[in-house]
Amino acid sequence: MKVKIFYFLLPLLMILSACKNGADSIPELSTMVFNALKAQKQSMLSQCEPSTDEMEKAFEFYLSDTTHTKEARKRDALDKTASVKMSLNQGFANVERGAIERKIDWSKTSIKDFKYVVSDHKENYKDAKVRIIIATGSMKNVILYNAYLFGNRWYLMSDLAWEE
Repeated sequence: MKVKIFYFLLPLLMILSACKNGADSIPELSTMVFNALKAQKQSMLSQCEPSTDEMEKAFEFYLSDTTHTKEARKRDALDKTASVKMSLNQGFANVERGAIERKIDWSKTSIKDFKYVVSDHKENYKDAKVRIIIATGSMKNVILYNAYLFGNRWYLMSDLAWEE
């Protein structure tokens, strides 16, 4: 599945590097993700993702089967974009539910550290497994996500969850 995601997202490189969302670094992106969770606002998390329009353009341009009609390619791009967005929205909801189960009081929670491992696949394309270590009093928890560097911007693209 991970290799499939890599090949699925790699062609987005050129188009997504022009997006205004995302962050200059993984620590900046992690802070943005944390702040969205702390504020419990999905709209803030969307600033960590590539824009819907840019994702659609990238999918339509790079991932379309050229034997299909233009309308079919557009429909495929819309479906792929919706799938990525739905996955991120579900991840946000799952993390919010997990915070309630863990009895996390966001007003008393702060970031203690970031840890990440970057995989360098091709020029201007990298991905990273990210861990945000948070603390509420003496209780510590870890939020996980996958980040992708397209051009010069890091984006939240998948697997937003609690570490078990």
